[in-house]
Amino acid sequence: MHKASLSEIGRFVGLKNYLEAFIDIRFYHAFKVTGIFVVIAVGLELVIGTVIAVLLQASAFRSGLVKSLFLIPMAMTPAVIGILWRLMYDTDFGIINYILGIFGMMKIPWLVHPTIALLSLILVDVWEWTPFIMLIIYAGLESIR
Repeated sequence: MHKASLSEIGRFVGLKNYLEAFIDIRFYHAFKVTGIFVVIAVGLELVIGTVIAVLLQASAFRSGLVKSLFLIPMAMTPAVIGILWRLMYDTDFGIINYILGIFGMMKIPWLVHPTIALLSLILVDVWEWTPFIMLIIYAGLESIR
């Protein structure tokens, strides 16, 4: 409800900020990209988490070590995960492009091209939060067992 900058004290503008957002084409683009991110990431997390939970519940991989290994990404802080994946995605020195280079593939600008960056961030989100979904579904399966 206020307009402020570093050089001036905020002044009351009412709903003007909201009106400016709704007429700005960048708002709708950001809304679309966020929707794509949410639908794909949450969908993948639900499917993969459910599959892992069912496999853990029904298989011999029910040991505490295996369960703990699945939960490591969820236990890490998001800041550490961001730094870790940023280093792995680095175009020149990242481990992912290094491995691709071993197989004769070209370097991929993971965080430069908008479409590739969106898919890269979806991958990180799925890697981080699938264990949470798996844990919830696994607990539900164990409770009805």
